[in-house]
Amino acid sequence: MHRGIFVRGLGNALSLNSAAHGAGRKMSRSKAKESTTMGGMKKLLQSEKVTLIGGSPEEAPLAYKDIETIMKCQRTLVESGRQISSEDCTDGKKIKL
Repeated sequence: MHRGIFVRGLGNALSLNSAAHGAGRKMSRSKAKESTTMGGMKKLLQSEKVTLIGGSPEEAPLAYKDIETIMKCQRTLVESGRQISSEDCTDGKKIKL
């Protein structure tokens, strides 16, 4: 299942001191809506012990690029930090960076 990674920018002037703010979409919103249903998305997320309380099929995990690939491409732009999973975001505890 998808996870999040806190990063620290390295201030690379060649990238205008910037980096990607997420993995980015591999599928358009309309294509994602056509490719999955709310029921299918809920089933997928429940298999990972995530309870969906909002959202739509256009935000399905399959609509996004692989974070590992993106992070490899950003080695000169960011330093990887704390990694979080959906469990870190749903159990009510505060996340330490």
